[in-house]
Amino acid sequence: MRIVFMGTPDFAVPSLEACVETGNEVALVVTQPARARGRGQKIAASPIRQRAEALGLPVLETERVNQAQDLARLQAAEPDLVCVTAFGQLLSAEALAVSAAGCVNVHGSLLPRWRGAAPIHHALMAGDAVTGVTTMFMVRRMDAGDIILQRSTPIGPTETQAELACRLARMGGELLTETLELLERGEAPRTAQDLAAVTFAPLLKKEDGQVDWTQSAERIRNLIRGTVPWPGAFCFVAGGRVRLWEAQTESSSAAAEGEPGRVVEIGPEGIVVAAGDGLVRLTEVQPENKRRMPATDWSRGARIRCGDVLH
Repeated sequence: MRIVFMGTPDFAVPSLEACVETGNEVALVVTQPARARGRGQKIAASPIRQRAEALGLPVLETERVNQAQDLARLQAAEPDLVCVTAFGQLLSAEALAVSAAGCVNVHGSLLPRWRGAAPIHHALMAGDAVTGVTTMFMVRRMDAGDIILQRSTPIGPTETQAELACRLARMGGELLTETLELLERGEAPRTAQDLAAVTFAPLLKKEDGQVDWTQSAERIRNLIRGTVPWPGAFCFVAGGRVRLWEAQTESSSAAAEGEPGRVVEIGPEGIVVAAGDGLVRLTEVQPENKRRMPATDWSRGARIRCGDVLH
Protein backbone atom coordinates (compact mmCIF):
# COMPACT_ATOMS: atom_id res chain seq x y z
CA MET A 1 0.00 0.00 0.00
CA ARG A 2 0.95 3.62 -0.51
CA ILE A 3 0.84 5.34 2.90
CA VAL A 4 0.90 8.85 4.29
CA PHE A 5 2.13 8.71 7.90
CA MET A 6 1.40 11.39 10.52
CA GLY A 7 3.16 11.52 13.88
CA THR A 8 5.44 13.64 16.04
CA PRO A 9 6.98 12.27 19.29
CA ASP A 10 9.12 9.23 20.15
CA PHE A 11 5.93 7.25 20.78
CA ALA A 12 5.16 7.37 17.04
CA VAL A 13 8.56 6.12 15.80
CA PRO A 14 7.84 2.35 16.03
CA SER A 15 4.61 2.93 14.09
CA LEU A 16 6.47 4.70 11.29
CA GLU A 17 9.01 1.89 11.23
CA ALA A 18 6.16 -0.65 11.02
CA CYS A 19 4.83 1.07 7.90
CA VAL A 20 8.24 0.75 6.25
CA GLU A 21 9.16 -2.73 7.49
CA THR A 22 5.90 -4.26 6.22
CA GLY A 23 7.00 -3.40 2.69
CA ASN A 24 4.58 -0.53 2.18
CA GLU A 25 5.54 2.63 0.32
CA VAL A 26 5.55 5.65 2.64
CA ALA A 27 4.85 8.46 0.21
CA LEU A 28 4.92 11.27 2.77
CA VAL A 29 5.59 11.77 6.48
CA VAL A 30 3.73 14.64 8.17
CA THR A 31 4.91 16.00 11.52
CA GLN A 32 4.84 19.08 13.72
CA PRO A 33 7.55 21.75 13.29
CA ALA A 34 10.82 21.88 15.20
CA ARG A 35 10.42 23.08 18.78
CA ALA A 36 12.45 23.65 21.94
CA ARG A 37 13.09 20.26 23.53
CA GLY A 38 14.94 18.78 26.49
CA ARG A 39 16.55 20.40 29.53
CA GLY A 40 18.46 22.92 27.45
CA GLN A 41 15.34 23.84 25.46
CA LYS A 42 17.30 23.75 22.21
CA ILE A 43 15.33 23.88 18.97
CA ALA A 44 15.18 20.37 17.52
CA ALA A 45 13.24 18.54 14.86
CA SER A 46 10.58 16.12 16.02
CA PRO A 47 11.67 12.49 16.59
CA ILE A 48 9.50 11.51 13.63
CA ARG A 49 11.23 13.97 11.31
CA GLN A 50 14.61 12.69 12.45
CA ARG A 51 13.64 9.06 11.86
CA ALA A 52 11.96 9.80 8.53
CA GLU A 53 15.04 11.57 7.23
CA ALA A 54 17.23 8.67 8.36
CA LEU A 55 14.94 6.37 6.34
CA GLY A 56 15.10 8.68 3.33
CA LEU A 57 11.40 9.55 3.42
CA PRO A 58 9.88 12.88 2.29
CA VAL A 59 8.71 15.06 5.18
CA LEU A 60 6.10 17.79 5.54
CA GLU A 61 6.31 19.93 8.69
CA THR A 62 3.13 21.81 9.49
CA GLU A 63 1.31 23.46 12.36
CA ARG A 64 -2.03 23.28 10.49
CA VAL A 65 -2.38 20.20 8.37
CA ASN A 66 -5.98 21.13 7.53
CA GLN A 67 -5.01 24.29 5.62
CA ALA A 68 -5.49 24.22 1.86
CA GLN A 69 -1.83 24.04 0.85
CA ASP A 70 -1.12 21.09 3.14
CA LEU A 71 -4.28 19.25 2.10
CA ALA A 72 -3.04 19.65 -1.45
CA ARG A 73 0.25 17.96 -0.46
CA LEU A 74 -1.65 15.07 1.10
CA GLN A 75 -3.85 14.64 -1.96
CA ALA A 76 -0.86 14.81 -4.28
CA ALA A 77 0.69 11.89 -2.41
CA GLU A 78 -2.29 9.76 -3.55
CA PRO A 79 -2.25 7.46 -0.51
CA ASP A 80 -4.14 4.19 -0.25
CA LEU A 81 -4.17 4.74 3.53
CA VAL A 82 -3.27 7.36 6.12
CA CYS A 83 -1.70 6.12 9.38
CA VAL A 84 -1.68 8.44 12.41
CA THR A 85 0.15 7.98 15.72
CA ALA A 86 0.42 10.81 18.29
CA PHE A 87 0.40 13.50 15.60
CA GLY A 88 -0.94 16.23 17.87
CA GLN A 89 -3.51 17.81 15.53
CA LEU A 90 -7.17 17.03 14.88
CA LEU A 91 -7.89 16.16 11.26
CA SER A 92 -10.67 17.83 9.32
CA ALA A 93 -13.22 15.89 7.30
CA GLU A 94 -11.21 16.78 4.19
CA ALA A 95 -7.99 15.38 5.67
CA LEU A 96 -9.75 12.21 6.80
CA ALA A 97 -11.02 11.71 3.26
CA VAL A 98 -7.64 11.99 1.53
CA SER A 99 -7.56 8.22 0.98
CA ALA A 100 -10.51 6.05 0.01
CA ALA A 101 -9.66 3.61 2.82
CA GLY A 102 -9.67 6.45 5.36
CA CYS A 103 -7.30 6.92 8.28
CA VAL A 104 -6.07 4.44 10.87
CA ASN A 105 -4.83 5.52 14.30
CA VAL A 106 -2.60 3.89 16.92
CA HIS A 107 -3.72 4.94 20.43
CA GLY A 108 -1.97 4.31 23.75
CA SER A 109 -4.87 2.86 25.74
CA LEU A 110 -7.57 0.22 25.62
CA LEU A 111 -10.34 2.31 24.12
CA PRO A 112 -12.92 3.45 25.03
CA ARG A 113 -10.98 4.02 28.26
CA TRP A 114 -8.81 7.14 28.12
CA ARG A 115 -9.77 8.90 24.94
CA GLY A 116 -7.60 11.98 24.49
CA ALA A 117 -4.06 13.32 24.31
CA ALA A 118 -2.61 11.87 27.54
CA PRO A 119 -3.89 8.29 27.97
CA ILE A 120 -0.70 6.89 29.50
CA HIS A 121 -0.45 9.62 32.13
CA HIS A 122 -4.07 9.18 33.14
CA ALA A 123 -3.90 5.39 33.30
CA LEU A 124 -1.02 5.60 35.79
CA MET A 125 -2.51 8.48 37.77
CA ALA A 126 -5.76 6.54 38.13
CA GLY A 127 -3.92 3.46 39.39
CA ASP A 128 -5.00 1.22 36.50
CA ALA A 129 -3.58 -2.30 36.73
CA VAL A 130 -3.87 -3.00 33.00
CA THR A 131 -3.57 -0.86 29.87
CA GLY A 132 -2.64 -1.45 26.25
CA VAL A 133 -2.82 -0.17 22.69
CA THR A 134 -5.61 0.12 20.14
CA THR A 135 -5.77 0.54 16.39
CA MET A 136 -8.95 2.13 15.08
CA PHE A 137 -10.59 3.75 12.08
CA MET A 138 -10.55 7.51 12.60
CA VAL A 139 -13.62 9.74 12.64
CA ARG A 140 -14.07 13.46 13.32
CA ARG A 141 -14.59 12.96 17.06
CA MET A 142 -11.35 12.36 18.94
CA ASP A 143 -10.58 8.64 19.47
CA ALA A 144 -14.21 7.66 18.84
CA GLY A 145 -13.79 5.45 15.77
CA ASP A 146 -14.43 1.73 15.43
CA ILE A 147 -11.77 -0.51 16.97
CA ILE A 148 -9.69 -2.74 14.69
CA LEU A 149 -7.34 -4.52 17.11
CA GLN A 150 -6.26 -4.23 20.76
CA ARG A 151 -3.45 -5.65 22.89
CA SER A 152 -3.37 -5.42 26.67
CA THR A 153 -0.49 -5.45 29.16
CA PRO A 154 -0.22 -5.25 32.94
CA ILE A 155 1.23 -2.05 34.36
CA GLY A 156 4.26 -2.66 36.57
CA PRO A 157 3.88 -1.60 40.20
CA THR A 158 6.73 0.93 39.96
CA GLU A 159 6.51 1.70 36.24
CA THR A 160 6.65 5.39 35.34
CA GLN A 161 4.97 7.21 32.48
CA ALA A 162 8.24 7.35 30.56
CA GLU A 163 8.85 3.61 30.96
CA LEU A 164 5.29 2.62 30.10
CA ALA A 165 5.24 4.91 27.06
CA CYS A 166 8.32 3.15 25.67
CA ARG A 167 6.68 -0.25 26.07
CA LEU A 168 3.38 0.83 24.57
CA ALA A 169 5.14 2.51 21.64
CA ARG A 170 6.74 -0.83 20.72
CA MET A 171 3.42 -2.62 21.20
CA GLY A 172 1.75 -0.02 19.00
CA GLY A 173 4.21 -0.66 16.18
CA GLU A 174 3.61 -4.40 16.43
CA LEU A 175 -0.16 -3.94 16.47
CA LEU A 176 0.00 -1.61 13.47
CA THR A 177 1.94 -4.30 11.57
CA GLU A 178 -0.91 -6.75 12.17
CA THR A 179 -3.48 -4.10 11.30
CA LEU A 180 -1.81 -3.25 7.98
CA GLU A 181 -1.73 -6.91 7.01
CA LEU A 182 -5.45 -7.26 7.75
CA LEU A 183 -6.25 -4.09 5.79
CA GLU A 184 -4.20 -5.32 2.83
CA ARG A 185 -6.27 -8.52 2.77
CA GLY A 186 -9.55 -6.67 3.31
CA GLU A 187 -10.09 -8.56 6.58
CA ALA A 188 -9.82 -5.78 9.18
CA PRO A 189 -12.60 -6.09 11.79
CA ARG A 190 -14.67 -3.14 13.02
CA THR A 191 -15.99 -3.05 16.59
CA ALA A 192 -17.98 -0.05 17.79
CA GLN A 193 -16.82 1.46 21.08
CA ASP A 194 -18.97 1.01 24.17
CA LEU A 195 -20.17 4.54 24.88
CA ALA A 196 -21.03 3.66 28.48
CA ALA A 197 -17.35 2.87 29.17
CA VAL A 198 -15.81 6.07 27.76
CA THR A 199 -13.35 8.00 29.94
CA PHE A 200 -11.25 10.98 28.91
CA ALA A 201 -7.53 11.80 29.15
CA PRO A 202 -7.06 15.52 28.45
CA LEU A 203 -3.61 16.98 27.92
CA LEU A 204 -1.99 17.82 31.26
CA LYS A 205 -0.85 21.26 32.35
CA LYS A 206 2.12 22.07 34.59
CA GLU A 207 -0.15 22.83 37.54
CA ASP A 208 -1.67 19.34 37.32
CA GLY A 209 1.54 18.04 38.87
CA GLN A 210 1.06 19.76 42.23
CA VAL A 211 0.64 17.26 45.04
CA ASP A 212 -2.45 17.50 47.21
CA TRP A 213 -1.32 15.93 50.47
CA THR A 214 -4.91 15.43 51.63
CA GLN A 215 -5.25 12.67 49.02
CA SER A 216 -4.36 9.06 49.76
CA ALA A 217 -0.73 7.93 49.78
CA GLU A 218 -1.39 5.61 46.83
CA ARG A 219 -2.96 8.39 44.77
CA ILE A 220 0.02 10.67 45.46
CA ARG A 221 2.48 7.92 44.47
CA ASN A 222 0.54 7.37 41.25
CA LEU A 223 0.63 11.10 40.49
CA ILE A 224 4.40 11.11 40.91
CA ARG A 225 5.06 8.13 38.62
CA GLY A 226 2.34 9.15 36.18
CA THR A 227 3.90 12.55 35.49
CA VAL A 228 7.51 11.45 34.82
CA PRO A 229 9.08 13.20 32.98
CA TRP A 230 6.36 15.75 32.24
CA PRO A 231 4.67 17.76 33.70
CA GLY A 232 6.33 16.44 36.86
CA ALA A 233 4.93 16.17 40.37
CA PHE A 234 5.94 18.91 42.77
CA CYS A 235 5.25 20.54 46.12
CA PHE A 236 6.43 23.56 48.07
CA VAL A 237 8.41 23.75 51.30
CA ALA A 238 9.58 26.94 52.98
CA GLY A 239 8.57 28.86 49.87
CA GLY A 240 10.66 26.76 47.49
CA ARG A 241 9.39 24.44 44.78
CA VAL A 242 10.58 20.82 44.89
CA ARG A 243 10.16 18.30 42.06
CA LEU A 244 9.25 14.79 43.25
CA TRP A 245 10.77 12.01 41.12
CA GLU A 246 10.37 8.80 43.09
CA ALA A 247 8.23 7.71 46.01
CA GLN A 248 6.63 4.71 47.63
CA THR A 249 3.79 4.17 50.04
CA GLU A 250 4.40 3.12 53.63
CA SER A 251 2.24 1.29 56.12
CA SER A 252 1.16 3.76 58.77
CA SER A 253 0.53 3.69 62.47
CA ALA A 254 -1.42 6.11 64.61
CA ALA A 255 1.83 7.30 66.19
CA ALA A 256 3.43 8.04 62.84
CA GLU A 257 0.55 9.86 61.21
CA GLY A 258 0.16 13.61 61.26
CA GLU A 259 -1.65 16.31 59.38
CA PRO A 260 -1.40 15.88 55.59
CA GLY A 261 1.95 17.15 54.30
CA ARG A 262 3.74 16.92 57.64
CA VAL A 263 7.19 15.27 57.67
CA VAL A 264 7.00 12.42 60.20
CA GLU A 265 10.32 10.65 59.60
CA ILE A 266 13.71 11.35 58.02
CA GLY A 267 16.16 8.50 57.48
CA PRO A 268 18.68 7.00 55.07
CA GLU A 269 15.86 5.60 52.90
CA GLY A 270 14.09 8.90 52.43
CA ILE A 271 11.59 11.34 53.91
CA VAL A 272 8.24 10.05 55.14
CA VAL A 273 5.32 12.45 54.74
CA ALA A 274 1.78 12.07 56.06
CA ALA A 275 -0.98 11.92 53.45
CA GLY A 276 -4.74 12.07 53.79
CA ASP A 277 -4.70 8.30 54.10
CA GLY A 278 -1.36 6.62 54.78
CA LEU A 279 2.25 7.72 54.37
CA VAL A 280 4.46 8.58 51.39
CA ARG A 281 8.21 7.95 51.46
CA LEU A 282 9.97 10.36 49.11
CA THR A 283 13.19 8.80 47.83
CA GLU A 284 14.35 11.12 45.03
CA VAL A 285 13.65 14.83 44.61
CA GLN A 286 14.93 17.87 42.76
CA PRO A 287 15.03 21.28 44.42
CA GLU A 288 14.37 24.23 42.16
CA ASN A 289 17.36 25.03 39.88
CA LYS A 290 19.34 22.06 41.19
CA ARG A 291 20.04 18.50 40.16
CA ARG A 292 18.07 15.40 41.12
CA MET A 293 19.23 13.91 44.40
CA PRO A 294 18.29 11.43 47.13
CA ALA A 295 15.60 12.92 49.33
CA THR A 296 17.74 12.40 52.41
CA ASP A 297 20.56 14.52 50.93
CA TRP A 298 18.06 17.26 50.13
CA SER A 299 16.68 17.18 53.68
CA ARG A 300 20.16 17.76 55.10
CA GLY A 301 20.99 20.62 52.73
CA ALA A 302 17.58 22.27 53.11
CA ARG A 303 17.50 21.60 56.86
CA ILE A 304 14.20 19.78 56.71
CA ARG A 305 13.05 18.57 60.12
CA CYS A 306 10.33 16.29 61.38
CA GLY A 307 7.25 18.43 61.87
CA ASP A 308 7.87 20.60 58.80
CA VAL A 309 4.94 20.77 56.42
CA LEU A 310 5.06 20.35 52.64
CA HIS A 311 2.40 22.19 50.62
